[in-house]
Amino acid sequence: MTDDPYPKNIMNPIYKEGLPPLRKSDLQSAIDQLEDEMQAFFDHHEGEERVENHPVYGPLTTSEWLHFQRKHTEHHLAQFGV
Repeated sequence: MTDDPYPKNIMNPIYKEGLPPLRKSDLQSAIDQLEDEMQAFFDHHEGEERVENHPVYGPLTTSEWLHFQRKHTEHHLAQFGV
């Protein structure tokens, strides 16, 4: 995985039939869930390097997951001009 940004309009191969419907009714609920999930990730990985499976990229170490999540977040923020 490089530091190059993801291409624009890249489609996750899991969503061959299109994107699923939104799971949250408002932005604040989505932000709250994201914060909870980020904290759970850091709690789970605290103090050790683990390997967890990614559905597209396969086994990733904690460091690789952090790299992926940074790129993924940057990709979505760029979509919204942030």
